[in-house]
Amino acid sequence: MLRTPFRNVLSFFVSLAVVGVAATALLTGCGGSDMNGGGAATSGASFVFTDAATDDLSMFEVDLVGIQLKPVSGGTVSVLAKRQRIDFVSLESLAEIVAGVDLPLGFYTEMTLTFDFTDANAVLKDKTTKATIVDVDGNPITGTLAVPVTFGSASRPRILAAKHHVFMIDLDLDQAITVDVPNNRVSFVPAISAEFDPTNPKPIAATGYIVSADSTAKSFEVENRTPVGTPIGRYTVRTTSTTIFQIDGIEKIGDAGFADLSPKAVSGTVRVFAQGTVSNISRVLDAIAVEAGAGTPGNGQDWVEGLVTARSAGAGVDTNITVLGTSRKAGTNTRTFNTSHTIQLSRSSTKVLRRAQDTSLDTDAIQVGQRVMVFGSLSGTTLDATSASGVARMLRATYWGTANGATSGNRLSINLARIGGRAVGDFNFVVNSVTEVTPATFQVDVSGLLTIGVTTGSKIRVQGWMNPVAVSGDADCKALSFDDRTNNSKLLVMAWAPASATGITSAGPIVTFDVSGAAIKHVWDGFGNNALTNTPPPTLSQLIGLGVFRIIKNGAIEQHLTFSAFGSSLASRISAGEKVLRVTSVGTMPTGQDFKGLLVTVVLKD
Repeated sequence: MLRTPFRNVLSFFVSLAVVGVAATALLTGCGGSDMNGGGAATSGASFVFTDAATDDLSMFEVDLVGIQLKPVSGGTVSVLAKRQRIDFVSLESLAEIVAGVDLPLGFYTEMTLTFDFTDANAVLKDKTTKATIVDVDGNPITGTLAVPVTFGSASRPRILAAKHHVFMIDLDLDQAITVDVPNNRVSFVPAISAEFDPTNPKPIAATGYIVSADSTAKSFEVENRTPVGTPIGRYTVRTTSTTIFQIDGIEKIGDAGFADLSPKAVSGTVRVFAQGTVSNISRVLDAIAVEAGAGTPGNGQDWVEGLVTARSAGAGVDTNITVLGTSRKAGTNTRTFNTSHTIQLSRSSTKVLRRAQDTSLDTDAIQVGQRVMVFGSLSGTTLDATSASGVARMLRATYWGTANGATSGNRLSINLARIGGRAVGDFNFVVNSVTEVTPATFQVDVSGLLTIGVTTGSKIRVQGWMNPVAVSGDADCKALSFDDRTNNSKLLVMAWAPASATGITSAGPIVTFDVSGAAIKHVWDGFGNNALTNTPPPTLSQLIGLGVFRIIKNGAIEQHLTFSAFGSSLASRISAGEKVLRVTSVGTMPTGQDFKGLLVTVVLKD
């Protein structure tokens, strides 16, 4: 079975509508050892990577080894000093800073980024071994892969004086990959998108080693390092009286938390994770939350991350939980994927936290269906988190189902189909002989969220937390975000094998397709594939005035913000004899087979 994964694009819809995607620009780098410089003819910029969760991948990890930019004035600017390893699947709900650099003022016309696939890892859901990564022709991708991106005249990023810029870069795995589950293969075509100075960004994270702390300014420095420990650069993190600190699994606010963090800077060997917002005037992250010590990846503990599929005991006592997911043995760097693990929890000793929240919790909070990352000592597939250093960190999970009716009293009942990428049948909701959750009437607390228009049969996706065990009358889940997929947030996928000279019959303001010879032709809404028919011919046009529209050939990306420029270029290429291999688009399909796209990627071949 061939599938193309799907992600939540609602936040991008909002950001695009507000900011007009300002300039779909650039990629990331790291210049020199100091991320806090500046000059009269330059201005600072932070480069952050992100991607959204995909149901089909557990990991997509690759080394970024080079980035060059071409100013409109000529020449090139190299902005990547050292190799960086990035797992894009892990960047589900946040964006991670990978570089802070100073760039010459002005416009940029082109970027080339280079990935090294020598030790790349891709793992499909439900697979325990790594997948083979191949190109569009089915050839394994090994060694380096250079990806040139040419920016259209309307989408060139501009670096201004006296301003700190942010480039939010998305590898866009939804449109970059197709998975072949039976053969355990991933077909990869780079499809880069980014927002320039986004107004509605995800939380931005700085992660690395804490190397200094300023008790007067209540700030500290994070040093990013290569996989072998070579320093790359430093980033300043500023805290406030409301910053939430989780140090060694203990939660404190403001100055009290900073006092616990400061001693960690002495050795330079303690990893820290901070999330917040980047200043628009200097290279500083204003932290909402900070994690360090026990319960932070890279600090010497083994860990298991995944979804809780079963729980052995109810509230008030020690319990074991079963977690289906990924594990890492710190001493040997041994990893397992899509495997069930038994995790031992102590109600009195195991620290329980929610990322970036200051709620005091214990192990009763860990319900079946919750996503967790638990730290302790791993032996085989059993993790002991019962010691004083054991930490269970609760992470947001995604819940999919169809509405049983309209919202009533801030409650929405849905027929739960899956949690994350796992079918509801993978979960045992009976805890200590008590049915904690009835999937057919899964209760979602939607307080504070807009649910107008939801009716029986509406296709619903929510992100949030499971509520604790053994609480009578409570909702099953507290929603933090809500998305009605009935008519919106759809993914168009069409592919021809071999590439077709007739797959695109016309291009311009509307692109028309002949899918009679297409190997893949469907629209995916997160719940299933809706097949396209040969007649009437499917069409593609713009959803709103601006978007991200890409044409890719031989790995080179031509990128536009307007559909008119994209359609014109596509028409010229088709007229010149180029053939269509694949088309993907995120958007809506309100009527018939007429798709309205916000993000569009067309892959061509000679």
